[in-house]
Amino acid sequence: MLLFVFSVQSQAQKINIKEEYAETLKQLTDALIKRQITSKTDAGAIECKFCNVLHTRAAEAMYPFSVMYGIKKNKLYLDAARSAANWLISQQQADGSWKETPEEWTGTTTDQLLMMLMSFEKISASLTESERNAWISSMRKAADYLAAVMKPEFASINYVATSTATLAKAGLFFKEKSFLEKARILAHRTVSKMDEDGFINGEGGRSHRNKYGVDLGYDMEMSLWGLGLYAKLTGDTLVNACVKKALKNHLYFIYPDGSLDASWGIRSNKWTGYGSATSDGCQVLFSLYADEDPRYAAASLRNLNFLKRNMVDDLIGYGLQHKQLFTTPPCIYPSFAKA
Repeated sequence: MLLFVFSVQSQAQKINIKEEYAETLKQLTDALIKRQITSKTDAGAIECKFCNVLHTRAAEAMYPFSVMYGIKKNKLYLDAARSAANWLISQQQADGSWKETPEEWTGTTTDQLLMMLMSFEKISASLTESERNAWISSMRKAADYLAAVMKPEFASINYVATSTATLAKAGLFFKEKSFLEKARILAHRTVSKMDEDGFINGEGGRSHRNKYGVDLGYDMEMSLWGLGLYAKLTGDTLVNACVKKALKNHLYFIYPDGSLDASWGIRSNKWTGYGSATSDGCQVLFSLYADEDPRYAAASLRNLNFLKRNMVDDLIGYGLQHKQLFTTPPCIYPSFAKA
């Protein structure tokens, strides 16, 4: 990882970005592991005291667990990843989807599958043969489901954009051309919904079969990095150019204190100052293009530091006034999503 140099409070400092993010990742993964169930019933699920429910999406923490295992070589993280994945597989519906508990929505299957695919790359050698077979079968069913249902008519645009990366990854893993083709179709439909400034429409209510409205938080923390990862996996230069153009304008909504202003978005009720409560963080997007403009690394780190200033009980809170408004621990959603 390169060392990025930028001005902080008028003093040039040299920051090792890799170490900075690894430290935060350890903090978040340790907090999640502390809340992971180890008893036979629901082993691998992660408790959420705020919602009093087992969020199926929390099993996406298998990916940060897998990354931490690669960094620390500590079996604690490997076991946590395996356990989370095994629990998630047990929650899969017959059609290959996962419900976003406590809701019935299944579009988040794209997020869960992408984390499984990337985790499998990192820890498959440490899985038993039966575990590998279970993972592969589960991932195949989820990919088939997404390929069948995902489109703007089915979901808000961030799910469509994320699915471009998920299906591209699945297509390469399974050597399935139909997944790659569906990813291409979804990617081109998504960029067609960008306005002249690169903001993606399709996050609000539906009218005459179409969704309208822009959500900058979801743009930066889900849609654009999904499209960017798809473009890098497939070599789609058209989509990559659209993402790069959009990013240049989105950058200005990271303020000098590191906060991300998504307050004007169609779902501003989920705005936290560092993004959105249930999305993955702008760091993913900025890291994909950090070698093209040093401002991206600076913005990413400033936003991370803003986020870290607003943590509660070793979890990410819901924003600046979390401690004043709540006496209970935060929901684990922001923590596993950002991790």
